Amino acid sequence: MTDIEIVDSIADLDAAAFDALDRSAGAAAGHSRMLQFEEDRRWHVRFARAWCRGQLEAVIPLFTCRGRSWVDPVYDPGTWGFPGAPFDSSPDSVMLVAGCADLRTGLRIAPQAPSERVGQLLMRIAALAVAEKRYLAFPYVYEDARRAISDATEGMTSWTHLGNEAKFTDTHLPDREERLGSRVRGVLRRDQRNIAKQGFRTEVKRWAESSDEMCELIAKHNIAKGQSDHPEFVRMRHDQWDRCDGVEVVMFTLESETIRGVLTALVWSGELELYEVGLSGEDGPERMAAYASLLFHQPFAFSAEHGLHSMRAGLAAETPKSSRGATLSELSGGVLLHDETRKQADAVLA
Repeated sequence: MTDIEIVDSIADLDAAAFDALDRSAGAAAGHSRMLQFEEDRRWHVRFARAWCRGQLEAVIPLFTCRGRSWVDPVYDPGTWGFPGAPFDSSPDSVMLVAGCADLRTGLRIAPQAPSERVGQLLMRIAALAVAEKRYLAFPYVYEDARRAISDATEGMTSWTHLGNEAKFTDTHLPDREERLGSRVRGVLRRDQRNIAKQGFRTEVKRWAESSDEMCELIAKHNIAKGQSDHPEFVRMRHDQWDRCDGVEVVMFTLESETIRGVLTALVWSGELELYEVGLSGEDGPERMAAYASLLFHQPFAFSAEHGLHSMRAGLAAETPKSSRGATLSELSGGVLLHDETRKQADAVLA
């Protein structure tokens, strides 16, 4: 007997049981992170939960934006690059399924759940969306989740490519580098020679030891890339992560006479996630060496020392990441527009 319910909170669920459902999105879809979104007044958050014979089988978060504009424009389905005629993607028209931040989403359905469970859950979710005159959107989902959603919606979901997440595996193995191909080993060893020439001073710190200068470095780096930011926003984002149970925020720092740099990262459930970077200095060999040290070699050393099995490295700069051994996982955005959402809901509404 399966019971599917829509609830306003997951505070009553055991965190370990929740996290065990699906670890594909890492800390971004963890129990503590979801509880933070429950408290975020910019979002109305609900959860579709499935129980089977008393066992928790699925928890899919649902997000609707309370404001008239999107909290983050990259979660506006109208910006995802679907071909054809534009469609209404105003916040009051859309229900985001499974994620609203952090550029990756876990569907949170247990591996042992039968394949029809996805369809049953989506029918219930679609019925809720129809009642609110919304359609469903699936942001930044991995290939397995995309396939499951497509099957459950009988191909009615339209998809587009949103990026590729880079990930380094087996980072805990002492002989990891020897296992890589000769071309990758060549890039890593060239990095090491260039880094050694510069004589950088490096350190690993906890977020509690952060300074205003580090927040300024990150904000300036983001602004230079065309993003709106401020040192206080940087501190706010990291403080929020630092309050997440089970997440440790660390910083890799680097300095020389002419360059200062910082990379923040999250440690969660045996993996390291690279988060935000700030790097000063003029373009040239020294800055390139600093970039390689911060983004790759310091995190690699930290992962090996602490037995962390993998390292997430985000969506940008695919070429330098893959040339150093990263594998890329496609992330897609999907929409089930109004007519299709109603068709998906028909079995519940009938």
